[in-house]
Amino acid sequence: MLIKTARFNYGDKALRSAFTEVIEKMTSDHERGRVLKALLRQQKNQPELLLLAVKSAAIFSTDYEKAQLLIQTSKTSPADAALRLELVDAAQTIKSDYERGRVLAVLFDKHEHN
Repeated sequence: MLIKTARFNYGDKALRSAFTEVIEKMTSDHERGRVLKALLRQQKNQPELLLLAVKSAAIFSTDYEKAQLLIQTSKTSPADAALRLELVDAAQTIKSDYERGRVLAVLFDKHEHN
């Protein structure tokens, strides 16, 4: 159901707040990631939603799922310095050197091309 609602306008603060509350209560990193990735695909270039995805990654316990979400967010995000710093901070919470490296490589590769 949450993936289907990804097409709705989450620019509304109350709706975004309710969506965030539901996301935070999900226990599966995989399912939480699926919902957030669908949201990123549908709501490209909305800074509030990109930040929501980055902050939501902090509650992931699985390095792989966290990395996947951060990579997609990085690829979706505009060249915004504040968001890039949030992405780097979130990447630093990844315990696996390999997964952290994947995120940072995408992030810095994109920065070089902008």
